[in-house]
Amino acid sequence: MVSPVYNTMSLNVVISIYFVKKGEFAIIMNYLAHSVNCKNATHALKDHLSSTSELASEYAMNLGGDFVKLAKFCGYIHDLGKYGDLFQNRLKGIEKGIDHWSAGACIAQQRGLSECAIVIEGHHVGIKSLESNHLDQLDFEFLQNRHPLDLRLSENNIKVLLGRLLDDGLKVGVPKCQDVFSNKVIAKMLDVRMLYSTLVDADFVDTEKHFSPEKDSQKPISLEPEKALSVLMEYIDQKTTRSKSSEHVKMIRNDLLKCCLKASNSSNGVFTLTSPTGTGKTLSMLAFALSHAVKNNLERIIFVIPYLSIIDQTAKIYRDIFGSHFGEGYILEHHSLANGGGGNKYEDDGEDSHKKSFNWDSPIILTTNVQLLQSLFANRPSPCRKLHRLSRSIILFDEAQTMPSPVVVPSLASLSHIAHRYNSTIVFSTATQPAFAHLNNEIIKQCDKGWNPKEIVPDDLRLYERSKRVNVKWPADFDNKTNWNELAGRITNEKQILVILNTKRELGKLYRVLGDSNQDDVFILSTNLAPAHRLSVLDKVRRRLENNQPVKLISTQCVEAGVDIDFPIVLRELAPLDSIAQAAGRCNRNGNLASGTVEVILTEEPGFPNASYKQAIDVAKILLRTNGGSLNIDDPKTYLDYYTKLYDITKCHDWDGLKNSVEILNFEDVAEKYKVIDQDTINILVPFDPVEFEKLAQEARDNIKKGGITRSWQKRASKHSVSIYRPKPGDQLFNYLEEIKVSGSSCLNEWFIAGSHLEYHHKLGLIIPDFSERLLIASGG
Repeated sequence: MVSPVYNTMSLNVVISIYFVKKGEFAIIMNYLAHSVNCKNATHALKDHLSSTSELASEYAMNLGGDFVKLAKFCGYIHDLGKYGDLFQNRLKGIEKGIDHWSAGACIAQQRGLSECAIVIEGHHVGIKSLESNHLDQLDFEFLQNRHPLDLRLSENNIKVLLGRLLDDGLKVGVPKCQDVFSNKVIAKMLDVRMLYSTLVDADFVDTEKHFSPEKDSQKPISLEPEKALSVLMEYIDQKTTRSKSSEHVKMIRNDLLKCCLKASNSSNGVFTLTSPTGTGKTLSMLAFALSHAVKNNLERIIFVIPYLSIIDQTAKIYRDIFGSHFGEGYILEHHSLANGGGGNKYEDDGEDSHKKSFNWDSPIILTTNVQLLQSLFANRPSPCRKLHRLSRSIILFDEAQTMPSPVVVPSLASLSHIAHRYNSTIVFSTATQPAFAHLNNEIIKQCDKGWNPKEIVPDDLRLYERSKRVNVKWPADFDNKTNWNELAGRITNEKQILVILNTKRELGKLYRVLGDSNQDDVFILSTNLAPAHRLSVLDKVRRRLENNQPVKLISTQCVEAGVDIDFPIVLRELAPLDSIAQAAGRCNRNGNLASGTVEVILTEEPGFPNASYKQAIDVAKILLRTNGGSLNIDDPKTYLDYYTKLYDITKCHDWDGLKNSVEILNFEDVAEKYKVIDQDTINILVPFDPVEFEKLAQEARDNIKKGGITRSWQKRASKHSVSIYRPKPGDQLFNYLEEIKVSGSSCLNEWFIAGSHLEYHHKLGLIIPDFSERLLIASGG
């Protein structure tokens, strides 16, 4: 360690003078980490470094190996540059443009700890790269002369900074660690992000403690899996008693629950849960997780849902089950519409859930594919600070088949590494299990164990054979198209029928042919309806079905996942095979008919939400041709063949340009290129409920004047808003929208208010003007 350099009195630090004995005095330099808080209290730098180091090493305990030593080291020196006089003056407002993070990074790089170096550097600017050309820049002399961000170092002599650190009583040892980071690139990058997570979360938590001293630190809420499992089993018993499903369906659901509980006795690892729609996977999977947590002493359950449209109803079910037994903080929602989405442009409402949403400090988390998977490949503090919470957790993926092909290999490699390195369990649940094992040769190149999941449901349970509730009629000829008039006539002549089309554009055409009438029995469902509107439609549809009244529902694929409705007849436009299977799950769902009817049709003007969707339809057509014009959706082997061919055709092993950035360990490029959703969206507040619309619109305008829209406003507004792909700059649609500008934010605005000239139809929802052609055809939901 470098010898301390003793300091002379400086006007740039807070100085306390006290007499040692008559005629003598000592000088104590009180270096600060942050500006004074609301109580005018200072935050001593030595206290911040000590606390951050202690917290980071505590968070690293679950990561195993020598992570604790590295986290402790990073915590001690992450803000080493704050000992510089220029930074102390920046706190007083005298200086600006000061770099306080690179000093600690340079020390780590000098000591041969490159991973620690980029973690420390990244706690403010994001993790950059482990490429040699970047590591060479983590040099004090280089940064003095050619700082890449045109900033000044807080002190030009690194020995001065180290001396002040030692003067503050902080003795930092350089850790000697071996085999901390994997040799496989995806796994190695995740290891680095895990270390980064411990540091940035500890740094944020200690900083928040200083700036919000009025918020007493609450005792962490525990999962209590044994108690939670007992509560869940009681809920399932009551639900089964009230269910209107046939005894045969109830028996199948009970069999699935039993095999999930039996499989939960396994050690942690990667699992699949393959079961037909309507067999109770969601609750059985939760029972597996709680029982598995008891067996393996796991701390957290993370439920990952692909669609925002169903996450609210899942959260409601979980709160109905556990809320009265464990309190509000037991369950946390974290997604783009939950608590401000993690952005920094929303005024703080003082909600404790806001802080928890950043670091997932709750026993049960409900989140989305986008939120979880993007975090695994992120490089910035906010999305990464929760990653260490994935250790000793059970991560449940619902509708696993929705993972986009271009990111399948890197995503599965990361999830495999989480399971095997960090003592967690991954479960992929779906009725149409993808052939991910087909990609194992590619995946194992990127992580230590590859992808070899254990199936929870044994073959001898014969769930698919026993769950057959529909007959599927496939198109006899791909050239034989159904025109809109024929389809409208079929709808009119049926008492109860569900029609599912691929795009909102097609839905609008069919509705216009039916006529914009006030028929009480015709309903429309798409993501152009605000969530509150969709819930209202589904409530009316369910009541009509239960009362055996006429009901005709025309929908896009948004009805296919997590929507509990039961029609005797379903017409499904030709779609990817998993979508057809999901559509079939809305037919004779409760098994009260001898058999339901699912008819796959081809429309005269077919639409496709995107190129990948069309590609998947083409694969379904290939399988239909090679299998004599029909496919057995009640045979899991059908989906194995389908996904194997789909992955081969889409060449998902190419990773869509991401692979090169991963191979050179460039975290910044990887974060930029890894996209679960390749297009940004905006939220438009719409007048489904005119009174609530005016109230929310005025509240937003008032909040903007105060500095920003609040999280509570955003959560309420999300139920009355429609999300669409962000129009290109200059698109005429912006002339129809009132932009909710947030002062001080450099981000693109996410929220808009529908103007008076933008129509919100009582059945079709938001009507996108014809000039926004790209938006009309962009989304199928």
